[in-house]
Amino acid sequence: MYEFYIYDSIQSDSDGIARRLTTIFAPYADLDETSLIYALRSHFEAVMPPDLVVLLGTEANSGRFQSILRSEYVSTHLPALTRYLGPPALVALCLQSNGKYRTIDSGDGTAPYPVDIESLVRQGLLNIFFQRHGVLEGGGTHHYVKPSGTHSDRFIRTANVLVRGAEVYFIGFCLLKYCVPQVKRIYTDTAAIDSVAHALLSLRKQLDPGFEACPISSFSSYGGLERFVFERAGDALVLISASTSGHLQRRLVQKGINPSQMVTLFYLGPSNSDQILCDITRRTQESRLLFDPITNYKDDDSCEFCRRGLTAIHIAGDQFLPESVQIRAELIVAEDAPKWLNSFCEQFVGHGLIRCHYLASSGTDRLRELFIDLNPILSQKRQSAIGSKRTSQFSIS
Repeated sequence: MYEFYIYDSIQSDSDGIARRLTTIFAPYADLDETSLIYALRSHFEAVMPPDLVVLLGTEANSGRFQSILRSEYVSTHLPALTRYLGPPALVALCLQSNGKYRTIDSGDGTAPYPVDIESLVRQGLLNIFFQRHGVLEGGGTHHYVKPSGTHSDRFIRTANVLVRGAEVYFIGFCLLKYCVPQVKRIYTDTAAIDSVAHALLSLRKQLDPGFEACPISSFSSYGGLERFVFERAGDALVLISASTSGHLQRRLVQKGINPSQMVTLFYLGPSNSDQILCDITRRTQESRLLFDPITNYKDDDSCEFCRRGLTAIHIAGDQFLPESVQIRAELIVAEDAPKWLNSFCEQFVGHGLIRCHYLASSGTDRLRELFIDLNPILSQKRQSAIGSKRTSQFSIS
């Protein structure tokens, strides 16, 4: 089955009317109508039908896109798929080798529907990142020590995002504007994003059959940066999986890499002038789905999470993997008890309300690790409700 990346977004037109768009990114040139209709049928079973369907690809897709726009098979099936008597408009956009998009003419004489391309591709990147859970969060129990040595409660792991082939190709598609003909090497900060580099080269080959594929190498982030030799650095493109401070970029500049040669795939941090493919930082109050900037602490002594006793998990290796869980013995003492425990015990201990490893009922061999018998409490509450003079000894509301 042909693989697509399909996602939904909302754009407002010149009149301020919000319209729902469904975008189908086609990473390969051998697109067929049957696979497209099947993919749309599956998608529209779970989401609201759109006002506009956008076909997105490179100039290599232009011929197939034009056939689809004029296809009687597609126009016949769209009303049933979208449950609209009048099917949504169908638009095709192709990225050319000069970095500009071309709208494919449907041939029916209608004016092409205006689409904000920049917003469209950004929404596609954000959708991939959120669906694939690209941020590891401490959750209040632990925090991370990143390869740079800094501490934080969150860590961006781009490898988590690279699950589906069409989505990897979409990220490569968004990088095409940086892959100029002069690029002779691609360097990555982790081999986990090499698949993005390969997709980028494949798409570049679609746009320019004469483009020569170039070597792809990982310098293994901070751990390998000092001993790594950047060959032909002046003709290189450096892909950085993610950043929260821009520190790695500054280290690369010291190694002779020009900032214009570096692209960060996902960025979460203060405003930055470096080349960023997708900024996932909340810049305004309206950006509710984005993330607040990550606070980084430079060492153990300054780390708020270390002072609070949260376990530190080191991110290690070329693949940015969290280290194995470290188990340590802890002696629980009376001072560790929560403040409410004394009053709770005074009321409930010794009344048979709470039992451990208890056979809950006769006729069964199922043991309960924790069993709470509410009958005494409910019985006293019922007596109180009918005017009993007896006062309940359990203060449960």
